Amino acid sequence: MLCNTMPIDNLDQYEAQAFSQFGEDGITDYIFSKIGSENFYFVEIGTQDGSECNTRFLREKLKWNGIQIDAKYENPAINLKKHMVTRENIIDIFKSYDIPQKFDYFSLDIDGIDWYVLHEVLTHYEVRAFVCEYNACLGVKRDQVIEYNAEFWEAGPYNIYHGASLKAFCNLASAKGYSLVHSNGVNAFFINNKYWTKEEDFPNMGNLEKLWKDYPEFLGYRFLHDHSTHEHANFNTSSLLLELNK
Repeated sequence: MLCNTMPIDNLDQYEAQAFSQFGEDGITDYIFSKIGSENFYFVEIGTQDGSECNTRFLREKLKWNGIQIDAKYENPAINLKKHMVTRENIIDIFKSYDIPQKFDYFSLDIDGIDWYVLHEVLTHYEVRAFVCEYNACLGVKRDQVIEYNAEFWEAGPYNIYHGASLKAFCNLASAKGYSLVHSNGVNAFFINNKYWTKEEDFPNMGNLEKLWKDYPEFLGYRFLHDHSTHEHANFNTSSLLLELNK
């Protein structure tokens, strides 16, 4: 287990890095030490070549099984498949690989239409926990999701028009029965409410105001909060999207 066992006020102290970018391995390890695992199966979308991602630790150190998907890379040795995922094709892709209807862990980072893909996955599948990248430039109060474009591909450096705000992901998660338990300025972690047992395990669970974090300062993106681009870009709100998809 990567994480320590001291009493906690938040999950920051459990961040630890084996193969992930910003301590996600330690948070993942901690979450499953508390909610347990059922089939030890993961799906990760947006892994690049699989060397630095959120599920390599599960595969190599904990001996889980699963599938990785990326738009540019494939590698049969680690079950990395090459697909450009969209809202329209994600479920067919899952079915083509016989992904279980219920599995333990889902990770998503495609720098674009993440909210829409996540909506499809959580509508058709059940997971114990998931992690997704959010757009910290949109702040803590905005409920914003970029307009859907199946051909959207990787926002460029310092382009804040991508993905969705953490509030938008929290609204989606809540509607599907999941709650926020941690964020690190880049990725946010959610657990299935069915498997939550002890309040002390996940301090401030579901409390966006207390769990939201800005980009790590060393990334140099924080100045974008004052950039005017987001004021003029076209965004949807998760509230409207969820209402339309009832």
